[in-house]
Amino acid sequence: MALPIVVAVWPLPRRERLRFLMIAAAAALVVALPDLWYHQIYFGNWLAPESEELALFAWSSVLPSAAALSQRFLAGNEFGYLIPFLLYGIYRAARDDFGEFAVLAAWALVLGGFHLLYAAVKIRDLLPEYPAVILLTAYGMVALARDVSAWAAPHPPPPIPLPPLLLATPLRTWLTGEGGGGARGRGVRWAVVALTIFLALLMPAMRDRLTILRPFQPAKVTFGYVMQAQRAAFDQIAALTPPEAVIGSTMNDGPIDLYARRATFRPGAWTAEEQARFIAIMQHEKRPVYLLDDGAETSAARREWATRYTLRRIAVLDVPLFGEVDGTPGAFWEISMIAR
Repeated sequence: MALPIVVAVWPLPRRERLRFLMIAAAAALVVALPDLWYHQIYFGNWLAPESEELALFAWSSVLPSAAALSQRFLAGNEFGYLIPFLLYGIYRAARDDFGEFAVLAAWALVLGGFHLLYAAVKIRDLLPEYPAVILLTAYGMVALARDVSAWAAPHPPPPIPLPPLLLATPLRTWLTGEGGGGARGRGVRWAVVALTIFLALLMPAMRDRLTILRPFQPAKVTFGYVMQAQRAAFDQIAALTPPEAVIGSTMNDGPIDLYARRATFRPGAWTAEEQARFIAIMQHEKRPVYLLDDGAETSAARREWATRYTLRRIAVLDVPLFGEVDGTPGAFWEISMIAR
């Protein structure tokens, strides 16, 4: 956001501009300090990335990412129905106040350009750019309605020249009122106004129609969604385990933390040696270890642990599953700290 901020304050006097930029930079530093401290403490360097996805950024990804994002951006449930308003908003905003338009353009283009370098980019990654795009789209809706209304008013100076096709006979007579067709021409012009306003209301509704109907449709299972019985299963986990317990899972670690209020870990990302080291540390800290068999990762860990520890199944829970479980789906295991 640094470039849009610079563009926004560039018209100010030099002293005032520098003062504003220094305040903005200091505020950004204050916000970033906790994250920089976290990286320094846990990664050894305040600039070290915490994700391995840095390897997915490359100039060669720009064109494939642009093609994939364009397809999704133009989908009906994104901006496909709103593109005419967005284009008109860009045109009018640039014409009416180029300074403010430059801020919005820099906002969208700089962040969008950064995302194009990412090979695994998704449309949801563009959420930081959406406010600027939505502002331009809304501006286009309002500006188009106003321009068409001004054009349709009696004897208006048209803000936008009519295309030559619309000035040809007989359309010229209908639209300009020449040759005694004034009443009919006014009717046509106000019909165009009504159609414009109708489309400005209809297109957003077309975009959101599936979302609007969703509360009235059967529930669809999506990531993070739990049924009532599944929600109760996490209360069972809280009742079956002491507060100091740590619980392994495939991808139910979020609900376990949120609903059961228990510490979690994901053994699938660790080697067998790392898993054994973790369990040894938990044994030293006198913290009981449990495993929720909710996917392929936990099934693999369970098979490995069965050769080293004593496993006792204490419950079978109705929880969301992530991949095939080779035993009993949702089995909840207590891991004995005494190695075999």
